[in-house]
Formats: sequence, structure tokens, C-alpha cells
Amino acid sequence: MKHVLYQKVPVDHIRVLNHFLKQHKQNTAGRGDLNYWVKAHHEIIGCARLISVEPDQTDTQILWLRGVYVKPEARHQGIASQLLKFMHQDLKHSLGSGYQTQIECYAFPHSHLEGFYQALGYSLCEHSALPKSLKMSYQQALDHGKPWLSMSRSIVE
Repeated sequence: MKHVLYQKVPVDHIRVLNHFLKQHKQNTAGRGDLNYWVKAHHEIIGCARLISVEPDQTDTQILWLRGVYVKPEARHQGIASQLLKFMHQDLKHSLGSGYQTQIECYAFPHSHLEGFYQALGYSLCEHSALPKSLKMSYQQALDHGKPWLSMSRSIVE
């Protein structure tokens, strides 16, 4: 796809992102979330949302990949994988600017997306290995019959 732009969503553009998410019946992003979008011809066609999670260790930043969405007509073109690769690179560049030397990204994808996430460096992780603050969210999803996997990816300096 030509004229595609991947970028971190500026904080003052959260309303624009949330308008896009509402139009597509997706959960909206909070002001404290770390958001990325992909635009084609100045139109948002996809996004990824990260939520900061309370870490169990002080030298590791914990992020929950809360949502990845690409408009149906833009799917199967590598846009989601390129967006996540861009996001991972941006996160890697942010290391070292604070006290964190590592970022751990957790994702709870549907089971049919296991290969997609593995190709991006995510590995299956045991429920018991999740940070305390994510264990409850994951368990609630399982209790509601959601076929989620628990996966993680480390980003190090």
C-alpha cells in the first residue's frame, strides 16, 4: 500500500483516534495510553493501544497490548505486523531515557493469532508468569469464555 505512515499518536490527537475507534466499534483509548496508528492518504486505517501496567520489578516497564485494529478493507496486506514492528522499534528507542532497561509487552490474542504474534517475537507465557496486575484481567477473560492466549515479548536496550 502506497503512502502509508506509521507513527505514535500525539497526545493532543487522542480525540481523533477515539473517533476512529468508535466508528469501528472498538474500545477507546485513554489519555494515559500509549497509542500508535497507521494512516493511508491521511486517513487512519489501523491502530495499536498499549496500557502501562504496574511492574513487579522496578527496572522493567510493563505494557499491555490492549488492542490492535485494522479496518477490514486494509487487512491481509501486512499493515498490522508493520505497525507492531514500528511500535516495538519506538519502544526500544525509548529505553535508557529513564530507569528502565527493559520493556515487557504482554498480549492476550485470540488463539488463531498465535502464529502472527510469534512471527513478531512474542512467546506463549504461563498465566502464573503474568504480572500481578494482569493476572486478574486474563482470568476474567477466561471466565467469560474468551479463547485468549497469554503471550509476551521483551524489548531490551
